[in-house]
Amino acid sequence: MTQLKKLVPNPRVGIVYALNIGPMEKSVDFIALEESWVTEQLIEELKQNSMD
Repeated sequence: MTQLKKLVPNPRVGIVYALNIGPMEKSVDFIALEESWVTEQLIEELKQNSMD
């Protein structure tokens, strides 16, 4: 994602996570995650990182 944004900085890029494990990718604009993995803590972390 970091390399893609260097080549083409304007498009919004995201990542799809199958599971909510490990550190979140910081170079994307949004994530897609199965609803059952979404928590209030995750929502706050996304807001703090300006991610949708």
